[in-house]
Amino acid sequence: MLHLTGWPAATQAHSRATGRVGTVISPRTSERLGRHLLTSGVSGASAAVVRPGEVVWSAGAGRLASGADITAATPFMLGSVSKVVTGTLVMQLVEQGLLDLDGDINRVLSFVVHLPCGGAPITLRGLASHTSGIVDRNPEYASPYGPGDPQQSLADFLRSYLTPDGAEYDPQGNFGPAGTYAYSNVGVALAALAAEHRMGRSFADLCSASLFGPLGLRNTGWFLRDFADQLLIAEPRDDAGRVLPHYGYPTYPDGQLRSSAADLGQFLATVLAGGVWDRVRVLRPDTLDRMWETQHSAPQEDQLLFWTRKQGLIGHLGGDDGVLTFLYLHPHRAVGLVLLTNQQTAEARALGRTLVREVLLDPSGLL
Repeated sequence: MLHLTGWPAATQAHSRATGRVGTVISPRTSERLGRHLLTSGVSGASAAVVRPGEVVWSAGAGRLASGADITAATPFMLGSVSKVVTGTLVMQLVEQGLLDLDGDINRVLSFVVHLPCGGAPITLRGLASHTSGIVDRNPEYASPYGPGDPQQSLADFLRSYLTPDGAEYDPQGNFGPAGTYAYSNVGVALAALAAEHRMGRSFADLCSASLFGPLGLRNTGWFLRDFADQLLIAEPRDDAGRVLPHYGYPTYPDGQLRSSAADLGQFLATVLAGGVWDRVRVLRPDTLDRMWETQHSAPQEDQLLFWTRKQGLIGHLGGDDGVLTFLYLHPHRAVGLVLLTNQQTAEARALGRTLVREVLLDPSGLL
């Protein structure tokens, strides 16, 4: 049975409140949003609505396999929503002059990567906009997926995939023409590795020191080992609701982050506030503007630097086995939405469409 948390006191007759409701969300709206989670048909879901510098509403519905209630503090695997967090760390280093968006990536890597067809060097801009010429080749990209945390390091996998002496190297399958858009998880992972090699610390440690710690994100981490009690992490589920094992993969910066709706909402509220949370600045406003410049236009969606723009909304969608997540903001209405689910089903997609419409696209949706 789904269990809803986060409703205001007037609607708590059958639920225990653990979420947060701000002054811009009316009790009627809070009840309506919570009812969407409760009746969605998804095994587990958690959501947050944010304004600049504030999480104004958050809630969770469902139960974990352990029997614990899903709340706004329950960590979920994010899938490709992780890319906006990865991009924020990379752009911090660009902002500080430690990485160059348009310089040859080989200046900071410990191994050399070239496109087999030659041409322009690989740059962070190309990696962040999926136009670098590096492509995902399956099943080789997905083959390291396995239970638990990844057994192979980020650097070892990328060296194997991108250098001619690597076991997974394929000059035809792993690369395409530079400047042509091709969504690339491997490319984003290489951008993270550039940060790692430039700073001499693991990418996960860099995020903890420069993002998660300063923002106080206590239910966020790249690896299962980052969480004191793994029984409180939302487990992925298949379409029938059966529990799947927690899993990981070497290119973790492209999609393996786990976070709660409350934490991710706080991150999004920081972005909406121009990169600052409670007097802690993680990015300058002009850096956010650079991230949101269109790099590649398509009929359905514009590609920005790590982020995307669709229907005027800036954000990202995330999907993987037992994962469907949404993180979007409306830049002109100054409102954002986080939705995390642990099933990639039609019901989860319908829930996402409903909340995006009511929270972000309908001007009266939060009244």
